[in-house]
Amino acid sequence: MSPTQEPVLKILGLSHRYGELSVLNALDWTIQAGERWWLSGANGAGKSSLLNLIAGSLPVQQGQLYFCGRNVTQLYSTARSRAGIARSFQLPQLFTSMTVAEHWRAVGISYQEDHRKPDELSYAERKCLDVELALAQQAHLFLLDEPTAGLSQQHARQFYESLVSRFPGTAMLMIEHEPGRIQGFATHAARLRNGRLELNR
Repeated sequence: MSPTQEPVLKILGLSHRYGELSVLNALDWTIQAGERWWLSGANGAGKSSLLNLIAGSLPVQQGQLYFCGRNVTQLYSTARSRAGIARSFQLPQLFTSMTVAEHWRAVGISYQEDHRKPDELSYAERKCLDVELALAQQAHLFLLDEPTAGLSQQHARQFYESLVSRFPGTAMLMIEHEPGRIQGFATHAARLRNGRLELNR
């Protein structure tokens, strides 16, 4: 089914607990193709947990997740990635033994012969490489967890400008703590507070 015929992401009654601590409480949320959501909230509010639940790296305890009309609640992260959900992390997730070119070949893309390894790159270069590798999956939904952490505000805004121009129709869910980095690029905003979503369309 085409992602344009159904919401890219539909969350129904999603809850999550760590022991006695409830971090997400019966969330309902719909994200359409082309929407770019800025997700904010205090530290510990459950932002990264929500992205992990959508990506499949945390199992769903309660609720349902639909991706482009398909129930993906029980799918592992690898299957969700193949379906078109791409995830980047707060810290770059790179293999220290692989060169830049080898990272690109691992996702099926021929790239210039950059023989540097991650520890030879600046933090900003590692961060950008990690995000670019995630986006190379040709996904319908990008989950970006503080993708500009460690970048200057100028470089952060350049990053988002490039992201929007390259993928104008792709749905995005982005965690950012600094509003100045993402204002003008996000089309919608949501805030996690006390386990619930406050939506601003």
